[in-house]
Amino acid sequence: MFSPSGEEVDWAREKTSKATTCLMFLVLLKTFQHLHYFPDVATIPMSITFHIRRIAGIKSQILPPTDKNTTLYRAREAVRDYLRLESWGSTALHLVAENIASLALVRDDPADLINNAVDTLVKARFELPAFSTLSRCVRRIRTVVNRRLFRLALSRCSEDLIQKLEALLQKQPAEKYSPFNELKALPQNPTRGHLRE
Repeated sequence: MFSPSGEEVDWAREKTSKATTCLMFLVLLKTFQHLHYFPDVATIPMSITFHIRRIAGIKSQILPPTDKNTTLYRAREAVRDYLRLESWGSTALHLVAENIASLALVRDDPADLINNAVDTLVKARFELPAFSTLSRCVRRIRTVVNRRLFRLALSRCSEDLIQKLEALLQKQPAEKYSPFNELKALPQNPTRGHLRE
């Protein structure tokens, strides 16, 4: 999975003459291919780095320090060019928003919507944003779609039905709970007495 091909090793060697920078290019390439985003270099397990170094025949022992922002920036741009990727931006956001809006009409679970957004971005060759970005996007669009569905359902209800529904939420003075609590109560054990009830 993390083994670089000969073509990938040649590409990294063409991009830089330093062994440590070549290793960084390959590590970023292989981790991106697996994760679809660029992880923090410091969080990449050393076993992956050692494996890539061994397969590529690089003598450098470790990755260069992560505070060299220009090198990291150059490596990420090179990986994006090599894989023909686009970074997260307004185009990706628009694509995800359309996808989530159509799927939210038939699915409500945020995990399903996020997974679908990830699949859409990967297929369209976009770099994945932070999870929190996708989560916020899903939450906002899901709220808008649900409000539209609720308004549509309410517009199709008669005045009589609306009054009956509102009455479900009114607690009678002698009662501890509203009738709505009875409706949403979980079923009891399937005994004969409970089934009769």
